[in-house]
Amino acid sequence: GVNSEFTSQEVLRKYQLGSSANVTAVKRALVKKELIEIEHRRTVIPDPVLKIWLKRELGL
Repeated sequence: GVNSEFTSQEVLRKYQLGSSANVTAVKRALVKKELIEIEHRRTVIPDPVLKIWLKRELGL
């Protein structure tokens, strides 16, 4: 599913995301490239094809 708490310690460990500062920087870059959007503190993938691919490849 979708997780809105990407910087929580549990999520950082589970997905091996590194530090919360790293996640924040990556999110900022993805927003700038218009690959994700932040709506009401939730991360949204606006491209339906990318969303399907991520679900298939990452099992999200």
